[in-house]
Amino acid sequence: LALSIASIIFPAVIPVINCFSYSWITIAVTVISVITSVVTSLLSLLKLHEKWISYREVAEALQSELTLYAENCGEYGKAKSEQEKNQYFAERIESLMGDEHIKWQNIVSKKENNPSP
Repeated sequence: LALSIASIIFPAVIPVINCFSYSWITIAVTVISVITSVVTSLLSLLKLHEKWISYREVAEALQSELTLYAENCGEYGKAKSEQEKNQYFAERIESLMGDEHIKWQNIVSKKENNPSP
């Protein structure tokens, strides 16, 4: 983790050090470089893109399951009672959420085991 933090801070500090000409253009370029460096590094470090993809996958799966439930399609149409239909729905939702949690843990553990350079 310390190396990951250093890999964020050091590239951000280099443009600041090069800023000693005091020209407003140089300062503007330096600020933009620092912001870009920090944001890019944080996105990589926090694996936000991978987490967003995982979130969207489960959101779409939940929406699909809700549609099937509401329209009595698939296994929901085969249920013999409302209680059986609700029970199947709860089991499917819990399964989807459990799978999402495992994916999220894998993303997080990948980050901890393979920190960004």
